[in-house]
Amino acid sequence: MSVADMAHFREQLKTYGGFRTNTIALELMQLLFLRTVEIRRGRWEDVDLEAALWDIPAEFMKKRRRHLVPLPPRAVELLKELHSITGGRGLMFPGLRHPDKPVDGSTFNRALERLGMKGFTCHDFRATASTHLYESGLFRGEVIEIQLAHAEGNQTKAAYNHAQYLPERVEMMRWWQDFCLSAVNE
Repeated sequence: MSVADMAHFREQLKTYGGFRTNTIALELMQLLFLRTVEIRRGRWEDVDLEAALWDIPAEFMKKRRRHLVPLPPRAVELLKELHSITGGRGLMFPGLRHPDKPVDGSTFNRALERLGMKGFTCHDFRATASTHLYESGLFRGEVIEIQLAHAEGNQTKAAYNHAQYLPERVEMMRWWQDFCLSAVNE
């Protein structure tokens, strides 16, 4: 997704007429570059808005490893708003028909289509973040890959290195937020 596409996405978010929860989910996907399933299954008990940290349990992650997600200020703001809508339930994004189950897997991609983002899927937010973060030259590859929740390819290294690089990731997520928000102004 180019900077122009990012600007188009952010402009379209302002006028989206669908459910506010879907708008929040899409913006969180851009800001946090989590997998769609991780957003959909999000539970309020795993989010600490005061600490600005989302601690996703291993059972909800693709690689079955706990994943810490530093929340930049805009994500905290969005999650506070979302909490006022769905905070009385366990799930952050409950389904309409079955509130005890997450929203359907295609919901957010359909919302993206309605925004006019033809040819893009929610997974593209991950590739976009990775590309722009690497191209910035500001962040180490290990830090970017940990934030993407990618597994270390070297099994020996993976067995011994449990570093989370949290201070660098907090800085990176704030930079990414600012980059996303500034795309509208370019």
